[in-house]
Amino acid sequence: MVEYIRDKYKNYLYIEGMQEDSKNVAFYERHGFHVMEGGTPIQICNFSDKR
Repeated sequence: MVEYIRDKYKNYLYIEGMQEDSKNVAFYERHGFHVMEGGTPIQICNFSDKR
């Protein structure tokens, strides 16, 4: 499902998510997301993929 979301929104600059539990952060990091500064929301920046 995560790969489907990444593919569907690949043309968006950012994909952000809010996991329900901080224990899930490692799962999202394995799929390329990064913890945003100052909290546990997660994000992928697609800008770097388009260089």
